[in-house]
Amino acid sequence: MSRSRGRPPSQRQLRVGEELRHALSEVLGEASLRDPDLVDAAITVTEVRLSPDLKNATAFVMPLGGADLEVKVAALRRAAPFLRGDRLRQDQESADPEPDDPKAGEADHGP
Repeated sequence: MSRSRGRPPSQRQLRVGEELRHALSEVLGEASLRDPDLVDAAITVTEVRLSPDLKNATAFVMPLGGADLEVKVAALRRAAPFLRGDRLRQDQESADPEPDDPKAGEADHGP
């Protein structure tokens, strides 16, 4: 969320940021990360700020108790491409509707 113009974030920025925060928290809690510095790490996502065009996001995180902050942040930076890709795959899967009935598009041409 750009503060350069002094404008507060839009409702859309806040809503999408909150959705991303929940999604990122879920991914970080799933133990799908292979980095040894992130295995069994309890990381809290405190806030996600978005740019006005919603193309860039900044996540604010804190390891539980603040322990090894620099190590955890460095590990998250290394995992960022995976985290972006994992979220994009989830979004793509939810955006592709599946037909309820495979024959729904076929016309019945009876005898």
